[in-house]
Amino acid sequence: MDRQKSAYPTGRVVTFYSYKGGVGRSMSMANVGVILAEWGYKVLMIDWDLEAPGLENYFSNYIKDLKSVRLQKGLIDLLNIRMESTSSSELAWSEFIQPLTIGEHQNLHLLTAGKRDDNYVNNVRKFDYSNFYNNYDGGQYLEDLRDYWIREYDFVLIDSRHTPQKLDIDFVNQLGEWQIPFTLVFTKADKSTQAETSKNVKAFLNKL
Repeated sequence: MDRQKSAYPTGRVVTFYSYKGGVGRSMSMANVGVILAEWGYKVLMIDWDLEAPGLENYFSNYIKDLKSVRLQKGLIDLLNIRMESTSSSELAWSEFIQPLTIGEHQNLHLLTAGKRDDNYVNNVRKFDYSNFYNNYDGGQYLEDLRDYWIREYDFVLIDSRHTPQKLDIDFVNQLGEWQIPFTLVFTKADKSTQAETSKNVKAFLNKL
């Protein structure tokens, strides 16, 4: 479908949420992205799962050098750049985008979670959201990015997740009070480094 024939004058933002890992959220989004691209839409997929990134893994058969893609700057780098510059109009965000070729289609693009080097975990951990919003007008910055993206793409798909919810914590605590044996299984560990996995497990246990 030609962009000029799209039913939407600007792009649509669709966020894929899940309340726990291992339920196929990322895979579902990857499949939807491919289907939309095959239908002729221009699609941007964003890996906003900063704690356990790896959306690019679903496209390993279509990426010649997966390691170089993981070392390309992505979302967390875009957020940190705001701390260095107050003008989003000067931001060359397109330089952070990884084009994907699926068959004959070249209208599927990926924004990874960020540059997966030795500093990635620290960059995510030290990012201060309160400082970002309160002192660097982070809300407006994200609005500006969204405006750029919906002008350029028909669909912007965001892969995101929640931290452990109150319902999760209450359930586990109730099992303990009832003296019912249980095991916590942390899935998708193959998508994270050992340090990232340990950090996620510790964060969950600290809430108990």
